[in-house]
Amino acid sequence: MGPWRSVTRVTPRSVDRDGHVSVRPAQPAVEFLGVGDPFLSRLPDQARAILLAEAATYEASRGEALVVGPEARVGIVDDGLARAYLTAGDGRQLTVRYVRAGRLIANVSSLAGERTPVRFEAVARSRITEFNVGTLFRLIRTDAAVGVAMLTEVSQQLDDAYVTLAATAFGSMRERIARHLLDRAGVEAASGTHLAPVTQRQLAEAIGTAREVVARAMRDFRTEGLIKTRSGAVEILDAARLATLVGTWRTASRLDEAHDALGVDAFLDASPNPIVAIDERGNISYANQSAEATFGWSRQDLLGASIARLVPSRVADRLAGDVAAFFSEPMARPMGVGLDLTACRKDGTEFPVRISLAPFDSPGGRLVFATMVNVA
Repeated sequence: MGPWRSVTRVTPRSVDRDGHVSVRPAQPAVEFLGVGDPFLSRLPDQARAILLAEAATYEASRGEALVVGPEARVGIVDDGLARAYLTAGDGRQLTVRYVRAGRLIANVSSLAGERTPVRFEAVARSRITEFNVGTLFRLIRTDAAVGVAMLTEVSQQLDDAYVTLAATAFGSMRERIARHLLDRAGVEAASGTHLAPVTQRQLAEAIGTAREVVARAMRDFRTEGLIKTRSGAVEILDAARLATLVGTWRTASRLDEAHDALGVDAFLDASPNPIVAIDERGNISYANQSAEATFGWSRQDLLGASIARLVPSRVADRLAGDVAAFFSEPMARPMGVGLDLTACRKDGTEFPVRISLAPFDSPGGRLVFATMVNVA
């Protein structure tokens, strides 16, 4: 597994022939490694047990490098927050994605086994569990369900990278800074305030720009009542309004990473694009304010209605098949690649759209969030 950094606790486990995991009595059971973790929850019970039996857990301080060294290393963030970033020859950095609890980090390509140029560091104090790489790769090769779980994880990481690339290439500096503040935000336990533990210098490094550029944008945010700066942190005063600055390059596929404290409903309602959630029957279980304004239906009219209400009747059958196919293989991806997709308002007018789909496991069952962008 390679050398450990900042090891504070390694939890030994054993697994019997039936795949049942036991923890030595001297060490308490590690509850955070449960089936609720996004990657681990996709694994069959026995494969998960085998993987965890050879895993080791450690803690990393804020700013500490993760999964470094010459040996292949793969793990998950159990608690805390990390970032994946690229470094240019002149030292500039660009954050590719933020890694929240349950998501994978690796210094190799999880499928090809080749070294990746992406580096990782803990943004906040984090708890990391690293797997035995040989065991993980063996399970990928021999267990189709593990392979699918890994492909799903890699697809989500690619989606994050695409969004970051688009935001960097097309987004304004205000949009990019707002996006990074929201991605890094958490809740301060004592006061319940939304807090992003980041300095202006760290924001500049994450975005790949000069500190002076970030300072000007942050000054404007303070004037607009969006944030308040502290020593080593930024307090977010109006998360929903800050989210409206992000533009189209923050999609529903990031819901699995959005912190609950920012208010999912407030965030979705702040989106300039229509977003609806669909259950396995193809019925709408959620619609944001942009969906109401765009399609001309009230939220009460949309809830419980078929998603076919939002498309021309001539494509309703095909849409039903697309929804069923997505639930059979749920992963964040664009819908209808290569096809001309059309949406339909209440008054019958049509407009071309680009649709992104993302699965979301709610307490009432799995949903798919569809974000629709008018491309007319």
